[in-house]
Amino acid sequence: MMTYHSKTYKEYFGTPCILIKLMSTFIGTINKNGQIVIVNHYFVKSMLMQYEDKEIEITIKKAKKRRSDKQNRWYWGVAIKTIQEELLRIEGEPYEKEDIHHYILSEIVKAKFRTKEVMGKVITYAETKSTSAMSTKDFDLFKFKLQVHFANRGIDVPDPNEDCYTNNYEPKRKTT
Repeated sequence: MMTYHSKTYKEYFGTPCILIKLMSTFIGTINKNGQIVIVNHYFVKSMLMQYEDKEIEITIKKAKKRRSDKQNRWYWGVAIKTIQEELLRIEGEPYEKEDIHHYILSEIVKAKFRTKEVMGKVITYAETKSTSAMSTKDFDLFKFKLQVHFANRGIDVPDPNEDCYTNNYEPKRKTT
């Protein structure tokens, strides 16, 4: 029987479970007794109650540190903005931030193009690893490659810790 924090799953929720996929991700650790210790377990318990008397599927994997908010702010507020301003100065072309982002995905992340037949029509699409899906370590390597790539074009993209650059980037929020 699966254990949850210091009690068994059955003691918390009354029924064992398997199969229906839970669409939320929760962070926790395994203690020295092999028990799952979940961060904010009261919230998780309330989320799980919607599946009472239903079978669910539980997947356990080692958590990866995703690109941090600080890295995201640097990317959009410093790197992209610097590249955008420098390209305008050097080439006289006003590029949109999203266009620069797609260029970076293509040239630095190296998009892979796939062709597939869907409903009788051949489609071509790019498979790229999004910068938001990168681990913090992967993003650091990506940052270095980005800086080298643009340095070769005469554009100095500053490091996140350079005091002379401020970052006022606010990510776009989806409105409902």
